[in-house]
Amino acid sequence: MGTAAARWGKLLRPWIRRKPLPDLRRAALLIVDLEHAFADPRGEAFLPASRAILPNVLALRDAFRAAGLPVAFTRHAHRPDECRGTMSRHWRWLIREGTSQAELIPELAPRRGEPVLRKAQYSAFHGTGLGRWLRRHDVRTLVVTGVMTHLCVETTSREAFGRELDVVVPLDACASSDETLHLGALRGLANGFASIPRTATLLRFLA
Repeated sequence: MGTAAARWGKLLRPWIRRKPLPDLRRAALLIVDLEHAFADPRGEAFLPASRAILPNVLALRDAFRAAGLPVAFTRHAHRPDECRGTMSRHWRWLIREGTSQAELIPELAPRRGEPVLRKAQYSAFHGTGLGRWLRRHDVRTLVVTGVMTHLCVETTSREAFGRELDVVVPLDACASSDETLHLGALRGLANGFASIPRTATLLRFLA
């Protein structure tokens, strides 16, 4: 991951608009959809890159906890009444609520007080209460990690920006099914919406 992250950083450099990191003293960490469907090798939509980013995601989780900063998780799952909407018309397969595919991988181990928000759209804000939770914790900066970069991570990040939050998307703590999609999403985010540091940079600021 280190070699790939260094190469991605060089490729993204022309698109980066915001170089100083926003204030992390009022930041929250959001870990998006690292559930069995995507992050378990036996998952029905397994993304090999999800395993490569997992150490970075866990390092950020631990650093946020150590700093006393809030952490939240999402998992993507559809109830029966949600299986006829736009997602079902676009995708031939949906993650069903109540199945093992929809559960977070055990490595994440959410603690008491760390919400696990079920969502059925790309945005983690859609119908989840995430916005209320962020306001309750007086969060000003949202660090978004997880899968997939070009779908749920990007959509959530764009909406967070529209809600007047500073956004950070660590380039080596999110993943897609394809490097082209990953880098394309990060280019757009770097240019218009978010800071795109490496995980190691964030960890230094959180230490």
